[in-house]
Amino acid sequence: MPKNFKYRVTLDALTDKNGEPCNDSVAVEFENHDDIFHILRMMEESPLLPDKEQTKQFIIGLKLVGKVVMDNRDNELFSDFAGAFRDLMVKIKS
Repeated sequence: MPKNFKYRVTLDALTDKNGEPCNDSVAVEFENHDDIFHILRMMEESPLLPDKEQTKQFIIGLKLVGKVVMDNRDNELFSDFAGAFRDLMVKIKS
């Protein structure tokens, strides 16, 4: 029985920096212990930021980054970031 939720995030480029249409796309699959859709539904009722779309962007990005940081906490790349990230998560959850 799986211990984590499995997700796929797809990023589609709609336009380039000049507003010209483009069709680049990338998809990434990942697992997370949280029900991210449940979190997003909760944030609809009580968003972290004034802009609800930015709240969704923030939550999705945070869950993607958080999983990588947790899985690689011993990596020197995250040594300065890990404490601040942990503090941010505590603040959000309170």
